[in-house]
Amino acid sequence: MADGKLYQFQAGGEACGTCSGMDGQISEGGMGLPHDGCKCQIVPVDPEDDCPTYDYQHVGTERYGPRGASARMYFEITVTCCDGSEIGETLEVDMGETPGGRSLDEMIEEWDADAEAAASELAEGCPDPAEFNCC
Repeated sequence: MADGKLYQFQAGGEACGTCSGMDGQISEGGMGLPHDGCKCQIVPVDPEDDCPTYDYQHVGTERYGPRGASARMYFEITVTCCDGSEIGETLEVDMGETPGGRSLDEMIEEWDADAEAAASELAEGCPDPAEFNCC
């Protein structure tokens, strides 16, 4: 019996073929585990939840210019959508000449702002939770 709430099927570690095929499926209420002894989970999906979420990590630096006085930093950004799907890209931040009076804290704030803006733009490609093909 549907309760009007959305739920997502999450396959466990070494899931069987049936469970692997259901991984990430969204359903409206009343979803049950497909077989006895199933170690998978059914978790509520709250469209008002704090999603999508993002994470980023520094993956490289390239120095350029006279005596390597300038640098580009590269970050991998991963956005996790409300339906569990992921979107990712590499962000390039050109730092230009060496700090020139900027503190490391100021530079980190700038990187965070750049990553946040890139992640926000990526998140626009996530499916709208209100439109999950669930039932």
